Amino acid sequence: MLRHRCVSILLAVAVLGVQQQVPAAGVATQLEKAEEMARAGNFAPAYCIWRPLADKGNAEAQFNLGWLYRNGDGMAVDKLQAQQLWEAAAEDDHAEAQMALGTLYSMERATPENRALAVRWFRAAAEQGFEDALLILLDYADEGDQQALDAVTSLIQQKKVGTRLAIHVDKGNVRTRPSTQATVLITLPRNSWLLKLDDRGDWIRVWVPPLQKTGWAFHSLFDADP
Repeated sequence: MLRHRCVSILLAVAVLGVQQQVPAAGVATQLEKAEEMARAGNFAPAYCIWRPLADKGNAEAQFNLGWLYRNGDGMAVDKLQAQQLWEAAAEDDHAEAQMALGTLYSMERATPENRALAVRWFRAAAEQGFEDALLILLDYADEGDQQALDAVTSLIQQKKVGTRLAIHVDKGNVRTRPSTQATVLITLPRNSWLLKLDDRGDWIRVWVPPLQKTGWAFHSLFDADP
């Protein structure tokens, strides 16, 4: 096992300039060196740096080590170990680990429990500015997922997402989908404001305050609110 090879490997790593024991200020250097090694395919020495840091609760090391287990890089694939490491990192507010967990649960068997866990972690990642997590929540909300809609609503209330836009035509239609053939959700007068959440070509996905839900509006309807 890689764990048993770490004593000799760490001696070799030390020759390359990475110490086994470093003060907290030097942890970033260790992590950077380990990432360089992993990118070069040198998974064993990377493991031997990440493993002790992960065991001490370093979220970045836990996240990266999780990928070694998930992909089987230099070891047998161990999805459970990967999940446990990502959960530890995610609980410590590591946004990439939160995104990874959301993706993991979204790919698992479709059950209410797995969807709820996916929404939980996508929401946590979106709260830290992870745009892809927000887009997934928006897609879930468009599918009628109430938990995802609640998550998007909370993000908006916290002012974590959204850019204010004002309608600059006399009447602006907000539709259910990005198509002129889609059903009109609401028609709003000039100077009504919405929140931009996403772009898709000539269409903008918006948050509609009067409806407390998302919709789509044509790009040319808006001026950015100063």
